[in-house]
Amino acid sequence: MMKAVAHFIIVTILVTTVVAGGWRVGAGPSKTLVFEGTVTSIRTIDHPLTRWLVTVKITKVISGEFSGSTFQFAVHSPARSGLEKGRSYTIEAVWKDHGYIVDENQWRRPDRKR
Repeated sequence: MMKAVAHFIIVTILVTTVVAGGWRVGAGPSKTLVFEGTVTSIRTIDHPLTRWLVTVKITKVISGEFSGSTFQFAVHSPARSGLEKGRSYTIEAVWKDHGYIVDENQWRRPDRKR
C-alpha cells in the first residue's frame, strides 16, 4: 500500500512538472522555453488525468536556456495533441513553480500548424 501511495505521488509530481532538469544551476530557468525536437517515445504512465509521457530529443533551443538533451512532458492523449513518435515539433514550455508546463493542445492551434 505504501509503495502504491509513493508511486502515485511521484507520478503526480511528474505530471504537474516536466521531467526536464536541463536549466543552468544558479541562473534560474527562463520563464518560457521554446525548442525544436523529435519525439523519441510515447509511453503510458499510471495517472488518471495524463496517461502518456512524451520524450523529445532536443535538436535546437530557439529561446530560453536549457542544457539538457531530452525533455519529457505528460499529455492526456498523444492523438488529441497531434503528437507522433518520430516526428519533429516546435515545443513551447512555460516555467511554473518548480517545473515546465507544456500545453498539450499547442500543436492544434492554427498559428502552430507546420
